[in-house]
Amino acid sequence: MTEHALRATARRLAITVALGGTLALAPAAQAASPPDGWITTRAKLALWTASHVDSTQVHVDTFEGRVTLYGKVDSADQRDKSEAIARAIPGVKSVRNLLQVVPEARAAVVEATDERIQAQAAAALKADPDARRSSIQVKSVDKGAVLLTGRADSSVNYLAAIEQVAAVPGVREINSEVKAPDDAGSFERRVAARGRATAKDDWITTAVKVRLLADPAVPALDVAVDTRGAVVTLFGIVTSEAARIAAESDAHKVDGVKAVRNELQIVPQAEKAAVERKDDEIRESVARALKERPQLQHVDVDVKNGVARLTGRVAAAWQRLHAAIVTRSIPGVRSVDDDLQVKS
Repeated sequence: MTEHALRATARRLAITVALGGTLALAPAAQAASPPDGWITTRAKLALWTASHVDSTQVHVDTFEGRVTLYGKVDSADQRDKSEAIARAIPGVKSVRNLLQVVPEARAAVVEATDERIQAQAAAALKADPDARRSSIQVKSVDKGAVLLTGRADSSVNYLAAIEQVAAVPGVREINSEVKAPDDAGSFERRVAARGRATAKDDWITTAVKVRLLADPAVPALDVAVDTRGAVVTLFGIVTSEAARIAAESDAHKVDGVKAVRNELQIVPQAEKAAVERKDDEIRESVARALKERPQLQHVDVDVKNGVARLTGRVAAAWQRLHAAIVTRSIPGVRSVDDDLQVKS
């Protein structure tokens, strides 16, 4: 599917909004909040470069500033330290720590000489187009601990470089002296510029979320997504096997996905009574919620049979998702038809 077709599909389909609920911060604070993708990227960077934290099996997702950590670590200390690292990222409102302590979680370490590791890490950086746009280099390797230096042109490319180095056999730890910009304001533009052609992890994660949001069979509010090396991990809670299968099927349909690890847990819940409200009441509630948020004041809404259709313009792609989240959180809204235009 082309990128244009993906956007068109997202507008046509009813979007059930993922991974969160209503926003807790005041409108002025929300306006200054960085994009979720930027928070996720910075959290991953901090985890990768933290001493004595094995982040190889830690997955991160963010929704409305609420970070979810999922996976395995070797000790309770690593679990607590990972949470503290995530909480320190600017824009994080809360951290849901789902990390499991599994002492044997660490993979078998490949024995390799430091000279071989340094040569392979340098080659990996040289081979990656995104890493080449930065000036990141391997400064040294000491008993498998790699020290990176230089300057990154963006947090997106910085994370790409670290993950390239982490994949080198024998690397036990990554430390960094790399200088990276605080590029929260341009993050979504940089991700969009990379596009489908490169099929990078950040783009894949976004595309998977779009498909999940557009599938009424998936309780997207409870599904988190993380992508590493084009392998998508789904984690969270669904209420049925059918929803679990539907989420995995949606992820497989995204271009560039090599595999899907379905870690979704099935937790049956009692059927919730649908909130019965008149369309006019729903529309007024949605409109009020949107107008309370400065970046969404140019979004209009119409409601028919509980389906809210959003029109108008927003400044960035992440605000489009934000509008859908706010709308879906309103009682009585069954789904969201996103027909918003992005100015940029």
